[in-house]
This record gives sequence, C-alpha cells and structure tokens, in this order.
Amino acid sequence: MLLHLFKLSFSALVFVHLITPAIAATYNVTSTNCLGSDSITEAISLANANPGEDTIEISSGISISGCGPLDPRAPFYLVITDSLIINGNFSTIRGFNDWLTPNGNLSPLYPDDESCPSQAVGWKFIGASNGLFQIGEYQTDNSGLVVKVNDLFVEKMSMLAEVEDNASLELTRVFTNKITSLLSSCQAPLIFANPGADISIESSLFQKSKSWSTLPPSVKGMIKNSGSSPQSNSELLIKNSTFDANYQKAAIVWRGDVNIVSSKLYNSGGLFFYDGTANLINSIVFQDGRLNGRDRDWIFVWDADLNVIASTLSFGHTSCDKTLFPTTCVSPNWPNFDFVNRSLIMSFLSGSISFKESAVQVRLPSFGDEQQPLMRAYDASTITADANTFIQPVPLQDATALETLTSQPSLLTGSPSMPVLANEVELLQTYPPSVVTPIISQSSTPGILIDAIDNAGSGQINELLDHEGNPITTDALGNPRVDSNDRRNIGAVQTTLSPHLIVSGIDNGLVQLAWSKPIDPVGGALTNYDVCYGSGASPDPVALGTSCSGTLQVIANMPDTLSGDVSGLTNGTKYWFLVRANSAGGASPWSNVVEETPYGPIAAPVITATPKYNQVDLQWGHIDAGGKQVSHYIVKWRIQGTDNWLGFKQVELPNNGMINVGTTIKASVTNTEHTLGTYYEYAVFAQTTDGDNGERGFATVPTTAELGKAETGTKKGGGSLSFVLLLGAILVFRVRKLTTLLSKPLLLVSTLALSTFSQAEETGSDKYKGFTVDLGLGVSYLSPDLDATDWEQDKKAQPAFGFGIGYQFDENWSVDISYHWLNHVKLQSDNLNYPETELHYHMLSGNAKYRLNQLWGNNYAPFVMLGVSHLDVTVSGSSSLIEEDKNTQIDYGIGINLSDTDLGKVDLSWKKVTGDVQLLEIRVVVDITD
Repeated sequence: MLLHLFKLSFSALVFVHLITPAIAATYNVTSTNCLGSDSITEAISLANANPGEDTIEISSGISISGCGPLDPRAPFYLVITDSLIINGNFSTIRGFNDWLTPNGNLSPLYPDDESCPSQAVGWKFIGASNGLFQIGEYQTDNSGLVVKVNDLFVEKMSMLAEVEDNASLELTRVFTNKITSLLSSCQAPLIFANPGADISIESSLFQKSKSWSTLPPSVKGMIKNSGSSPQSNSELLIKNSTFDANYQKAAIVWRGDVNIVSSKLYNSGGLFFYDGTANLINSIVFQDGRLNGRDRDWIFVWDADLNVIASTLSFGHTSCDKTLFPTTCVSPNWPNFDFVNRSLIMSFLSGSISFKESAVQVRLPSFGDEQQPLMRAYDASTITADANTFIQPVPLQDATALETLTSQPSLLTGSPSMPVLANEVELLQTYPPSVVTPIISQSSTPGILIDAIDNAGSGQINELLDHEGNPITTDALGNPRVDSNDRRNIGAVQTTLSPHLIVSGIDNGLVQLAWSKPIDPVGGALTNYDVCYGSGASPDPVALGTSCSGTLQVIANMPDTLSGDVSGLTNGTKYWFLVRANSAGGASPWSNVVEETPYGPIAAPVITATPKYNQVDLQWGHIDAGGKQVSHYIVKWRIQGTDNWLGFKQVELPNNGMINVGTTIKASVTNTEHTLGTYYEYAVFAQTTDGDNGERGFATVPTTAELGKAETGTKKGGGSLSFVLLLGAILVFRVRKLTTLLSKPLLLVSTLALSTFSQAEETGSDKYKGFTVDLGLGVSYLSPDLDATDWEQDKKAQPAFGFGIGYQFDENWSVDISYHWLNHVKLQSDNLNYPETELHYHMLSGNAKYRLNQLWGNNYAPFVMLGVSHLDVTVSGSSSLIEEDKNTQIDYGIGINLSDTDLGKVDLSWKKVTGDVQLLEIRVVVDITD
C-alpha cells in the first residue's frame, strides 16, 4: 500500500513538472556594439535558447552599430526563433548603407532613380548592411511565434524585417529612416511576409526608404507578402501610422486581408490588393503627381474587395506626360496590359471598390497632354460610391461619367469641395494638411464636404468605427473627428476652430510652417494668423488660453495664406511652434504644438595637400556643421578634369569627436595605382550623424616620383652638426708582459675610462712604451638626414660606451683600435608609409698618433691623428627606407697634452670622420711603476 502511494506521488510530481511553463526572462542590452557582451545579438541568442516569451530591454536612447557587413548568405543580423518582446526605449539601431555615385554624390535618394548602387557602373560602396530582423525560421511552420518591437529607431539597413511562414510581427512606435534595399539586387522590400505571416504596425513612422526594383509595382512593394490565389491567410494592420517620402513603386502589395486605419501615406507608392478584403478607414493617401508616369500612384484591386471609408485620396493629375516620362507612360513590363488607357484607380476580375463618405481629389485636373480617366472597372469588377462621397471630375471623365461608373446619381462632384490648384508650380509646392483640407466656403457658399455627415457623435447612427467596431475619435491629422454639433466632414480631415499645424521644412536659422484653414471664429471672417514659438519644454495649447509663453508675431496676413516662415533662429536648437487664426471678433484657439530644429549649411573644409609617392597628405580644420554633429569625413579622389571618382576613404574624428571648430584633422591617402606626375583632385566633405553631407572642399596636386629615404652614414650623420662626446680618464701602469697586465689591479677613475701599458724602463724614450687598454663612457647624439621623409626623430642625447686596445712605441708614436656603442634613434611619423623605425649606431676606428714634444717638451705638446673609421647602423623597422652612405671613411684629428707628470698624462683631442661625425675626448694617463 505504501509503495503504491509512493508511486502515485512520484507520478504526480513528474506530471506537475512536465506541465510547468517555462519561466520568462528579461535580458538587458547596454552595449552600443551590435556584437559581443551585453549586446543586442547576445540578448536575442539567449532569448532564443530560453523557451517562452522573453523580454529584451535596450538602454534608453543608446545608438547601436557595428552589426557587420552585407552578407547575402545570412541576410539578417537578428534571427528570432521564439516569441519575444523588444522594448527599444527609443534607442537606435544604425546600419551603414552608403554609396558614392560617379559624380561624387553620397547616398542620393531620387524618386525617379532606377540605378541600383550595387549594379550601376562607376558607383562605389562606402558601406552596406544586411536586413535587421528575421522572424522565425525559413520554410518552417512558425505558428505561435509572435515578436513585438516597441519604441525603436532603425536607420540605414537594407530591410527592416522578413517574417517567415505563419509567424507574427507587431511594431509599435517604430521609426525607420533611409532603409535602402541593397539585398536581392536592390529589390528587397522594407518588410516581407511569407505565407501565413501577419504584420501589425501601429503609431509608427516609415520615411525615406528606397527600392530600385525594375519589376512592375504589382510585384514589388515597400510592405509585401508572398502567396497565391485563392486568398492568402495573411493579415496586415496599419494604424495611426505615417509613411512619408518612401521612393517605392508601391507602398503595399498584399494578398489577404488589409486594414489601414487613421494613417497617412504620403508619396510612398501605390496600393495593390489581391484577393481578400481591404479597408481604408479615416486615412489619407497623397501622391504629389511627379510619379504618375511611373505607375506608382495607383490604387489597384485584383479580385479583391476594397472599402474606402471616411478617407481622402489626393492625386496630382491624371496625365502621363511623355515629355517628362518618354519611356514609361507605357510600361514594358506588362506587354499584355493596356497602359495607354490606364487610370489611377482600377479594379479587375471580380474585384470591387466601394467609396463611403470619402473624398477623391485631383489637384490639377487640367495638367498634361496625355490625360486619362481617373478610374476604371475592368472585367466583371465594380466601382461604387454612396451619396456622401466626393469624386473630382477630370477632362476625360466628367461628373456624368463618374455618376454612371459608380452607379450613384447623387455623387458629389461640385464645388466648393477640395482645393484645386492653378498651375504645376503649385502642384509641386503644396503638401498636406492644407491641400487635403476641405474648403470651408467660397464667398457665401458653404463647402459641400463640411459637416455633411450628421448624427456622427458617440453612440449615434453615423458614428465612425474602425474595422473591429471601435469608435474613431480623431481625424487622420489628430483633430477631433466630430464637431460640437455631432457632425463630421466627408473625407479624413475635420475642420475645426483651430488650425492644424505641421513643419513643412527647415533652412538656415529658419523653420517653415504650414497649417489647415480653420472655421471662421465667432465675431467675423478670418483676417490673419499668429505664431507663438520658443525653445525648451513645449506648452499645453489649451492651458495657454489667449496668451503666448514665447515670442508672438504675425506669420501670415491673408486668411487663405496657409504657410509661413519663422526666421532668426539658432541652428541646432529645438523650438516649439503654435499657430492661431485672428478675426475682428478675436482669436481662435491655439493649434496643436509642433517641434523642429533648424540647421544651417554644412561648410566645406579648406584643404592643404602635400604630395608624396603614391600618397597625398591632407589636412583641414574641423568645419561648422550648421548645428549638426559631424560623424566623420569622406575623402575621395579622381584625375583632374575627369568625372569619375577613383576611390574614397572615411576619416574618423580625433578625440572621439570631442573637438572644436578649427581643430586640425589630418589624413593620408595612399594609392599605388596613381600615375606618376599626373594631377589628382581630392575632395573632402563632412557627414553628420543623421547622414547628411556637407559641401566639398577641393585640392589638386601631382604624384611624386618616389618615397623619400632617410640617409645615414659618415657623410650623413645628421641634418646638423652632430658630436660624440667621450670624457675619459686613462689609468696607465707598466708591465713586463701582457700576462702581467692581466694580473695587476685596475684603478677606475670617475668610472669613465681605463688604459694600461707595460713599462720597459722608467727613463728615456721607453718611458711610455707598451700596450694600452681603454674603456670609455660618455654621451652621444647622432641623427640621420630626414629632410626627404616624414619621419621625426626623438631629440635625446644618450649614453655612449667605448672599448679600445693599442700600443705606444715611444714618446711620439702610438696606434690604437677602438669600438664605440653610440646612441640609438627612434623615428616616428603620422604617415602610414613611414612606420616606426629605430637606428642603432656603432663605430669601429683604427688610428695612429704622433706627439710633437720637440717643440717645448711633453707638457702642452700638440699631437695629430690619422686613421680609418667605420660607422655601422643597425635598423629595426623599415630598412628599405634607410639608405647608408659610405660608412667607411678616413678620419683625422688634433689634440694637445694638458698635463704630463710622473703619474701620467691628460690629453684633449678632437677627431672628425669625413662628413659630420665628430669625436671629442679627454684622456688621463696615469703612470704606475712596478
């Protein structure tokens, strides 16, 4: 019985253990490097290994870089294989996609450019990065895998993410900038979803992404999934988000269900929906009209159902201008499709497009010679509209044609409705919000889109709801969606008593503002607009009332002038701005607050160039970046008078960038392919931390014949007169034999030198006859000739040692052989062609000496010396740049006896080796008898 109970207990324990869920973990990222300890890659690796939904917390505001170069074999840096939450805390992950065009432009992004940087002739890469996230495992069922990314900035990658089969990616407050497709022959999208994968994007901003796809827009989009008919089970949600200035053929290409809610898609390509149901609710799609000839502005429905609800579609025109786009009005990519008769809004097969309470605007309907109808339904597809929809008639599709197409005889097509522009200049200069805001009135005629939807308040029959039935309380710009009378406008923009303000541009010490025209305030028609601005913390517009907590000034003097500039600002300082409208009866409430930082021009460096063999040394002063922070400098070069740049080099700032304007920056450019004697043009410009490029500074210099060499030897001992100074005391004693010498005690005077000799007799000419041995200690300073090089020598005299042996024949003649260990020299340079090198000097000498004691005796007797010296140089380092010049030379010298006593002699001598090596010695000779 007990055994049975034990077995039951054990089994129960095992069962409980098996069903206990994995413990979620939190991993902190503190490193600014993509790799290594405490890095984002390490955190994801740990999270992948720990089952269950983990969390990664990135330190607030840090900038992460260094994920590695472009590698098509492993195209994503961060591969996530288990459910995960990444809280970016408004940090940045930054790649390094940069390239140089043949004309010297750095990383340009043009709307109509189709030149893939990795394939275009003459383009050079400065850096290239992979995509950032891979969600799930490729060609694997990743059901249940959900990755959530919050509060993160991503810049200069090739892709943001690829979501594998049946996985999900949720992006909240994710901000991308300059995601440029350098993968898949420059045709990779910003986000790609494989079959069954879902994507959710909320409160995010995607701007300045670029794909150089040569395929039709129906195939390549900024956000795209794979799949085939029948309907894919993938879902896409875009909510409260903005796409702005993304140079793509299509913003969205999706098979399956799509919901776009309270979002803005500005100049980011067309919308292509296949199969499924797509809802465009309370959103703005704005195309500036420059790209119509490249089939990028289309709303394209293929066997799908598109519901356009309380939204605004704004197109520039319906023309395909063959003057501007001679080859692309008719696309060669779809030979079976009638591009000559294409329209901006199209449905095919059994698809449908339904407009409800929406506005379709053509801002310049009369523009161009190749005008087309605004919309068409092909095959068995349909386009319908309710009586509260406005569609702008165009020359080839008037109001009657639109009423017939949409099966809506009460379709709104008149005015005043949406703004219509006067000319092409206005077409390219106008931008939301003013141009997509319904006209309030003209003269005494009210705008037909204003407050057209009644009973739109909370809980009422026409309350605006999203795709899930949730109330929508703000318009696409963030204004209240319903007026106090419980009515709302047709389209996605609600007019209010206060303007809606945006920043439309910046310049040197200047911020450009634009706003929507509000409803006339109580007391009369609008007269002008005020701006209130300042720096520091932005105020609450409601709390301000009628006051201004900063600088107050009139920004526009006419009621229909909906833009203006604020000048006199400090570059690099963040400012806040508010606008209000004025009338005879008072002022409107303040607008929403916006913030912006003005920046000035990024100055061109003033360059000094010094040519060397296969090298040019450049230097310039650190420039004023107009309020921005310089990240590094780019140096590039080409043959003078040609267009193509041959190479480039990135130069980092000294002292980690903590330098002042004017600080000298140096760089050496080495290129063994330079042609000798040819003049080359060098350009230097700054690149800021946000990727902007400064003006270029130029210098032109020729290449030289060869690298200069340091010369060393008895003819080139130094660039100036150099000395070897040996101060010696010579101790002399007489011995009968050499073996006797070795047995005698040695007396070292001043620890400088020691000399011995053997004594034959103490009187007569043999008094000093015998062998001598010398030991010497002194100081030495020898230098090679560095004039032709970039080396600099350390300026230090160093100890020198000497050893010699000789023989004295009589009072007049003697000979000796000596060896000296002299100073060593350290050569250093900032020029990479001149690496650190050391020279060690040694000298071997053989000399004969004759004393002229016949003049006035031994005391103060002069003497002369003649011999041969060999200067030996040992090189540690770049020996190929050291040239030894005639190291063996005749030497000669003179001297004088300072004292001659029974104890010995004191001599002063000077000797010169041919060239400029000289030796100065004091020798003390002490006589010690047996």
